[in-house]
Amino acid sequence: MPETRLNDIKAAGMKSRVAMAWLRDHQLPAEPLCYTIAYEYLHTEDAELKKKVDALDLSQDDYRSQLDKVFKEHILAKRFQELTMQTGHTSEYVTELLNMLVGKFDQQADISDEVDKIKDLLSSDMYSAEGAGEVVISADQESYLKTKDETSKDELTGLLDKNGLFKTLQEAIVHKENHPMTVIHMDIDKFAHFNSVNGKVMGDAVLKHLGKLSTNYLKGGDIVSRIEDDKYILVLPKTSIEHGIKIADELRKKVAGVSLKKKASMTAVKVTVSMGVSELTPNVSIAEVLEKAKKALDRSIDLGRNCVNKE
Repeated sequence: MPETRLNDIKAAGMKSRVAMAWLRDHQLPAEPLCYTIAYEYLHTEDAELKKKVDALDLSQDDYRSQLDKVFKEHILAKRFQELTMQTGHTSEYVTELLNMLVGKFDQQADISDEVDKIKDLLSSDMYSAEGAGEVVISADQESYLKTKDETSKDELTGLLDKNGLFKTLQEAIVHKENHPMTVIHMDIDKFAHFNSVNGKVMGDAVLKHLGKLSTNYLKGGDIVSRIEDDKYILVLPKTSIEHGIKIADELRKKVAGVSLKKKASMTAVKVTVSMGVSELTPNVSIAEVLEKAKKALDRSIDLGRNCVNKE
């Protein structure tokens, strides 16, 4: 092996050890997200990144969400600058890729697996290429995305509220290219009991975390709403019910795998969710498909919760 190559390997090994020592000093886990931030912080000249990391309070219970934000805004965004593709819809495209990656770091997934999923996204029907390197979101899809951004939101989570959901859905369903659409009714299991045991502050933290987790896990074109209390409606355009069930179950597992800590307590708490899945087609009303999803959710609850059932 050439001497220059050996020197490069030694230098890389030294940088890695320095990054691991930084994690140890800050009592952070040696997982991909934290390691990448440590490496970039120590070994690049990104002054803005260093400023953001220095401002973090890593002793707080929500340190992970702080790191997620820094990672997304100052590392992944830089990695995907070459994907601008000179189109007015770059932000939506890049957000798709960033969310797809960020959403997997809780599971310490190999980033190469996520790159494969990005390749699938590039070949999917969601985007159509018009010219070399250009990605275009159709005018039809853009219209409901605009409605989703501008309509009413739930004050606690920032997700669409019930009215916002209906307005966005009414805009989305009139365009054939959005069909089939999967509708998922998601309910936190025994949430009233959880609140009575852990308190409303912790309950609100769970509601916000579940909204964020769902939004990060799903695609940017999907619709995530909190319609009341612990009840959420997720809508996945261009998704068959068969594929929607798989996505719902993956999200269910992801929720069950998350541990949250109360302030001043070493005890972690967990929640699970039950889901009902139905399919929205052009000849089915919104009210009807939501009722079908609710009945499927009731079946999941009757079967012991923490599971997914379809209409």
